[in-house]
Amino acid sequence: DEDALKNLAAGAQPVSFFCLRAPANSSKAITVCEVRDSQAQWRAFNFQTSTGVKCFRVHELPFSEGKLGGHLWDGGILAAAWALASTEAGGAQELFSGRRVLELGSGVGLLGLALAGSAAGSVVLTDFGPESLTGEQDSDNRLVPPRTLSNLE
Repeated sequence: DEDALKNLAAGAQPVSFFCLRAPANSSKAITVCEVRDSQAQWRAFNFQTSTGVKCFRVHELPFSEGKLGGHLWDGGILAAAWALASTEAGGAQELFSGRRVLELGSGVGLLGLALAGSAAGSVVLTDFGPESLTGEQDSDNRLVPPRTLSNLE
């Protein structure tokens, strides 16, 4: 309903809404609101959780720097929405509550960041990144690409 969408936008300017709905006969839907961020290169998302609306921001990389892993995919947005939504709403928040999570191929890290900031007890994000971004020779030993680390503010 319109009031629920306004609540999810939390006073910010909505860019778009993403909706994850159970089978066609269900009235349950998990909704995410992408809101305008003050910094153009960042994307901000408002998620409805059992404790209220939470906002998470990520920075996408230009394709020349991040390749496929530097782009935020719609599937990642919806996976984060599902992971943060309560079981009652059709999500999996209780599944992750207090758990240790290892995210393989985290890309820009929205799912892992959202879990770390809400339900999970601890989260490790893993991916790879070009050595030229690190300025270090020992980049093979890094669990999180240096450019993704900037998302952890």
